[in-house]
Amino acid sequence: MSYQVFVYGTLRKGCANHRLLRDGEFVGKSELTGYEMWGLGSYPGITVSDNLESVVEAELYTVSDETLLILDKLEDFYGVNHPQNLYDRVLVEDHKNRKGWVYVFRKRLLSLPHFRKRARKIESGVWPAKSLRS
Repeated sequence: MSYQVFVYGTLRKGCANHRLLRDGEFVGKSELTGYEMWGLGSYPGITVSDNLESVVEAELYTVSDETLLILDKLEDFYGVNHPQNLYDRVLVEDHKNRKGWVYVFRKRLLSLPHFRKRARKIESGVWPAKSLRS
């Protein structure tokens, strides 16, 4: 079975974890509306935004069962509503009406000390953010 997955951070072309998508097929560039991006140190997370016009830049891939499980592990996704999830895997639709999974950071975690001191909102919705590059 295959799945459509939107990636917006370290899994994008040219980024550190893109190698995990080596068996995936690039479908195209994408935009996800209604989400905001947070820099969380060396990786980003997106959360649902109060601003419905907020946009996150992403790439869409078709991946296998095996690759989806690898991505779940990378994103600390243990299953639907699992209390230890860092990200939830959510079915979304992009600006071209293409459906796929995306990993959404659990917004409540931004209030925890570990994330609170490092989280920076990335207004551009693009990773890697110029404002975070050294």
